[in-house]
Amino acid sequence: MLPQIRVLPRRYTAVAVAMFAGILATIGTYLLVCSWEYRVTRIDFESKAKGSLQVLNSDLGDASTFLYTLAAFIGSNRRPVTADEFADFSAELHRRVVGLRDTAWAPRVELANRPAFERAARTDAKGFAIKEFGPRRELVPAAARPRYYPILYIEAGGKKRAVLGFDLISDTHVARTVLHALRLGRPAATPPMDVLTVKQRGAGILSYMPVYHTRPRAGEKTRPVLGFVLGVFDVPVLVEHILAKNSVTSGLELYVFNPRAQGDRRAIYRTPEPGQPAPESRLMRGMYWQSTVRIVDQQLGVIVTPARAPTFLSRSLFGLTTLTVGLTMTTMVVTYLLISLRRTLELEALTASLEATTVTLHEKIEQIKTMSRHDALTGMPNRRLFHERMDDAIRHFRRGAAFSLLFLDLDRFKAVNDTLGHRTGDSLLCEVAQRIGTCIREVDTAARLGGDEFAIILAGASQEADIAIVARRLLERIAQPYAIDGQQISIGVSIGAAIVAHDVTVDTLVAEADLAMYQAKEAGRGTFRLFEKSPRSPNVDEHQSLSR
Repeated sequence: MLPQIRVLPRRYTAVAVAMFAGILATIGTYLLVCSWEYRVTRIDFESKAKGSLQVLNSDLGDASTFLYTLAAFIGSNRRPVTADEFADFSAELHRRVVGLRDTAWAPRVELANRPAFERAARTDAKGFAIKEFGPRRELVPAAARPRYYPILYIEAGGKKRAVLGFDLISDTHVARTVLHALRLGRPAATPPMDVLTVKQRGAGILSYMPVYHTRPRAGEKTRPVLGFVLGVFDVPVLVEHILAKNSVTSGLELYVFNPRAQGDRRAIYRTPEPGQPAPESRLMRGMYWQSTVRIVDQQLGVIVTPARAPTFLSRSLFGLTTLTVGLTMTTMVVTYLLISLRRTLELEALTASLEATTVTLHEKIEQIKTMSRHDALTGMPNRRLFHERMDDAIRHFRRGAAFSLLFLDLDRFKAVNDTLGHRTGDSLLCEVAQRIGTCIREVDTAARLGGDEFAIILAGASQEADIAIVARRLLERIAQPYAIDGQQISIGVSIGAAIVAHDVTVDTLVAEADLAMYQAKEAGRGTFRLFEKSPRSPNVDEHQSLSR
């Protein structure tokens, strides 16, 4: 019987449908307009983001030119630059390049000239010596090397005098960058790292540039390197200064990060909260633009987002203009919907009823299939399913998958049935089935063929040793006493096995296992026998006829 369908009076239904259609039309129009506005906003944002990154890259490149200026100042002097001259020139560079924290000069010193160089340097810096890091990262006198690049002058507000004399190529990390700059003949920089004069951790970049004579000396084909000039950038301060003086970045927020760092050390700069970490995944949920900027030869990641992130559902009056048209069109189908509504509901109810009936029938069919292939008492596969599994096993054997067959016949079970009754016998069979299940794997098949006879298909077993292990386990488990209905019962089992070793039929293999089981019975029961073809063994066909 179909469910009762309750339909509202036509006039109320018409009003409800009209309202519903009007709401849908309004929402659809509004979403369309918002989508258009969002696309326009995104195009404008991407244009501004690209422009801001071009400006940032350009100004960062200009900031690094101080290295060329400082190198030219030192290389063009015909005499060594004094400490006062270096200090005055560096002070001017600090005023011009906001974010420049340290400048230093490290001349090349040959091993033979080291004593004289150290004596001369002590006139400006008391106790000066060429140094390197010791085992505990303390500064100790440098070991003998062919040449050194010790820091002779450093300008950082007079706060880093302790590093005077430090040999640049004595430290592995610094030496890698210094030698890279020497090979290139132009500035090279370290990745962002911790620097004493930069407040934010992991936000300082050390840059090095080789200094040459402006022209080769007499008899020299190439310009020898005089040493290295060093500059330390405070990246957050440098980026903030560039953004502050360029209006092209207004309305945008920038997040600069070190792509090679991990965790909270990735964040280098963020507007409007400089230095605050911000997971890139959160910034990239909305509208964003991602690119890179370059400081000397180091690339930093940049994510640009709008200062006020636009939402997809932005306000617009344009959608109201088309609302009337949408409502007019929806009223044209109201009459048709009213006429077809009841019929549609009836068809849906009929369809639902048919689907429910179909599901019930499928469940019944599956239940019947299951019952026809499983033993009603033990729940194990029955003789029919056993033969299907045997057919499958033989097909797989022809493709190279070995298996073996075990036949089990309980000893003294008839006595239990005769003395204690069939109910106790049935309970005993269920217990035996459970114990058999604990002795085999999931890939194996255990079936009850009828009465107290069971069969097991052992997948992959092709050696007597493998079968013997399972057989001994079965003998031990089944022979253990059973407690049923307050009585202790002891039985045994005789097991026969056959290994498939040639292209045989199901009946032949079953007969071999059955014959081996009878041999176990004749040997005194409670034991296991493997079928072996011998002159004294009964013929399998004869055994089949006798079994019948």
